[in-house]
Formats: sequence, C-alpha cells, structure tokens
Amino acid sequence: MMTTTDIKTFQKMKQIIAVNTTLKLPTEKLIAQMIKASTGAFGKADKVNRKIWLKAGRPQILLKALSDDDLQDLILKAERRKLPVYRLEEDVDTATRSIACISIGPAADAQINQLIMVLDFYGWVRQNASNVRFLYEANPL
Repeated sequence: MMTTTDIKTFQKMKQIIAVNTTLKLPTEKLIAQMIKASTGAFGKADKVNRKIWLKAGRPQILLKALSDDDLQDLILKAERRKLPVYRLEEDVDTATRSIACISIGPAADAQINQLIMVLDFYGWVRQNASNVRFLYEANPL
C-alpha cells in the first residue's frame, strides 16, 4: 500500500515527448512515433526510475518543436545532463532526414524542469516567444 510520502515521491518523476510539427506527419504516424520514442527512452532509463515512473501513472509532458534544430538542441542539453534520450528520424526526401520525435526520461521532476527552464519552453506560455511550445502535461495523480 502506498503512503502519502510514496505518492509525493512518485509525483516527482516525468517524461518529455517532443515532436517536430514542421514535418506535417499524418496523425496516426505521429502517434506511433510518440509511442515508439516514449518506450525507447523508457528502456534507456535506470531500473529505479522506470519503476517509480510506472507506479506514478506515467506522467508526461508533450511539446511541439518548430524546427529540427530545436529538437537537436534539446537532445544535446539532455545528454549533457545524462538523461535517457531516444530520437526518431523521418526521410524528408531522398537525401534528407529530419528528427520527427524525441523522448527524454523518465527522470526526476527537478531534472526535467531544469532542462525545460534552460531551453525556456515555458517562455511561450508567459510571452509567446519560444519556438518550442508546451502542448499538454499528463499527470494522472
């Protein structure tokens, strides 16, 4: 049985899924990419974080990026922080590939929030200035 302390601990874990909206992928393909990215990053996370995140109800943040560069920047910053990252690419044409979707975490809430603050994701909510926009936060608790 979970105690109040356990629930507070579980609420401090989440995952980011970020999608590149400039590719204009069909909805079904985009959903499949998001699921694949989420499970890919989950597989790279350490065992304790995976267990806590699952018990917490799998809290996630969904972000949309307006360029490949935004996603690449997010990947680099997450990797510097040693966070689990999974990326999926799509063929734009016969010679070009672009990042379609990435997932980071599950990781500690503080690590995810720090990453978001560094990249000013929430800036769009405050001043509509950022290229990466906050779409949805799913937290079942």
